[in-house]
Amino acid sequence: MSIVELKAEIDRLPPEDLQELREYLRPKIRPMSSEMRRLLTQKINDKNPANWVTLEEAEKILFPSD
Repeated sequence: MSIVELKAEIDRLPPEDLQELREYLRPKIRPMSSEMRRLLTQKINDKNPANWVTLEEAEKILFPSD
């Protein structure tokens, strides 16, 4: 399958399938660095609510160009 054919096939996908494809491709295109993984783990394990971030803030940190 060529890139042109693949793009045409993607253009025909319903929104739910596009979201699934996006979630599948995201880590392949922009894998998480070990430092980002460490920082994320540190934030997840933090028990102090004053240091917690919202889901929106986390998305901006993890996926800055979205």
